[in-house]
Amino acid sequence: MQLYDAIFYRKSIKKYSTKRLSINMFEEVRNLCEDMDSLNKEIKIKAHPILKGDSLKFIIKKRHRLVAPHYIVLTVQLPEVEETEDGKDKKIAPIKYLDSVGFAGEELILKLTEMGLATSWIDDNFNKESILDFVHLEENEKPVILIALGFPDGNELFRKENENIDRKPIKKIAKNVDEKWTNIIECVRIAPSYKNSQPWRFYQNNGSLDIYMKKDSDENMNQINMGIALKHFEIGCKYHNIDFEYVKLDVKDKIRKEYYISVV
Repeated sequence: MQLYDAIFYRKSIKKYSTKRLSINMFEEVRNLCEDMDSLNKEIKIKAHPILKGDSLKFIIKKRHRLVAPHYIVLTVQLPEVEETEDGKDKKIAPIKYLDSVGFAGEELILKLTEMGLATSWIDDNFNKESILDFVHLEENEKPVILIALGFPDGNELFRKENENIDRKPIKKIAKNVDEKWTNIIECVRIAPSYKNSQPWRFYQNNGSLDIYMKKDSDENMNQINMGIALKHFEIGCKYHNIDFEYVKLDVKDKIRKEYYISVV
């Protein structure tokens, strides 16, 4: 199975068997976690797999009700702030990093799907300070989000062929785009998103394909959603041999939609 195939077969698993991964399989997971591909190369994304997942269930808020034998903690390490000549920190604009977390984490999830493992994103509403009791983090590294990991409990791991997927049709998320992008946008269409919000929107604009984010009350999770979408877009382009580049252009927002990035 390739990452492209995993996009279409993978589904979020909410109930997990108590069976743990073998030591050899967990080591394979650990090796995958060593290679995280960030959307912004200045932002370092790390993945910390936790062998004894039951140790985390007490710090995951009750509303999740998702207990897995293992978890992966995704963290971010931002560039260090420079000091000026007078010894004060240089003022820099806030760095958006959550899309890089989604971008890197989704590739990891698809690789785990290739291994035949069940996964689910768990939103950022957990006690991040308590995570420090279970993982060693470097300076300026902070926990962002969790991935549940294990084997499904009585559920099928993969989607059935031709299974109906609860997603918006392409015509609802893409307007007047070139036909060459249809297969690529289909990869994005079925991407997972928090509360199935599907915030991505595509518009053709002369030489670029502009991508927007639908404005929502939970902007943090939406940014992670957008990173997931951009990873699916990248995988689709590689599979269909389409050269592209993500760039920021001088493009205005639309009503209830924030300009995010363009593809050229």
